[in-house]
Amino acid sequence: MRLTKAIPVLTAVAAVCSLVFAGPGAELAARDEPGPIGGALSPSEILPSSPDLVALGRTTYDKQCQACHGPEGDGEGEAAYLLYPR
Repeated sequence: MRLTKAIPVLTAVAAVCSLVFAGPGAELAARDEPGPIGGALSPSEILPSSPDLVALGRTTYDKQCQACHGPEGDGEGEAAYLLYPR
């Protein structure tokens, strides 16, 4: 494909990607003023603490959070150096 034919195609792909990846919450991320975010979710039910619930939270933290936040939650995880700003 010649470059002159590829430019409109690439421009269209970039436009579609920006719409798809920006999503409906993009305007919320650009806010400068503090306060509640209108699109934020609130819990429908607050569960009482239990050993099973704490164990589930620990398992979730270990799988989803520990790499960046570290085992103690101090931001010293093995992947923390990849975050910006740190």
